[in-house]
Amino acid sequence: MYIYTAFRREFSLKKVITMKSKLNRSVPFFTLIELLVVIAIIAILAAMLLPALQQARARAKTASCGNNFSTMGRYLGMYVADYNGFFPRKKLHPSYFFQKVESASPWYPYQDLWDGTCTYLGGVTRTSKGIVSRNKLACPEVSETNLNNYFYGPAPFTNLPETQGTRYLSIAVNYWLNGYSGFVERFSRVKSPSRLIYMADSAGYGITDYRNSWHTDHGEQKFLMGYRHSGKQAWLLHADGHTTLAKEHVSVCYKCSPVQAGSTSWKPISSITY
Repeated sequence: MYIYTAFRREFSLKKVITMKSKLNRSVPFFTLIELLVVIAIIAILAAMLLPALQQARARAKTASCGNNFSTMGRYLGMYVADYNGFFPRKKLHPSYFFQKVESASPWYPYQDLWDGTCTYLGGVTRTSKGIVSRNKLACPEVSETNLNNYFYGPAPFTNLPETQGTRYLSIAVNYWLNGYSGFVERFSRVKSPSRLIYMADSAGYGITDYRNSWHTDHGEQKFLMGYRHSGKQAWLLHADGHTTLAKEHVSVCYKCSPVQAGSTSWKPISSITY
């Protein structure tokens, strides 16, 4: 009886060991080489997808900025209809032109243009307490870092904040149409409204004209446009309300042609002074 019991215990122990051995052999394990191969494959896929994701994000920002300009085009048409055919104008600094001040901004009656977080159309501002606010029409490509960037030269981002560290205007008005130049204009007197540029992506200062691209003998840095969209492009809003996306040196710009300074793209054909 004792021998039988001992044999039975030994048999059961061997059976348990055999089952554990089979179980251990059935559990898959990764070797170090296999793990490195998997990591390499994931890294390759990520490297392939990242540029596509970045391009998609850039296209989305470009489209969003274009929608902002379309919105301004609708309000431009409303203003011209409400004010006897005149373009929005104030013989003041561009910052007043875009600011939410009844005595300064021609856009003040159109309260929908502001969302309460920034008092400048298309602006990004920082208060004395360091709080950064954005207007809903601010270009998505403009960030808080643009408030401190001064750059005089050719680059994908040309930045000239209206006030260093405090205010950046991402929308620029045509110098010849905001009243700051001493000229005002009626829509009916413009020969080519579809060509005349009313607004454009700004490099931060809020005004622009044919001197919108950096050049070695370009003395008016404040007129630079913000060619910040993919492929160094900038949005333009024309006097008739339609928008275009123009490339630098392909759009009407400084030194592109000797006749551009007085062309119908920037300067009204007929003007009256104050």
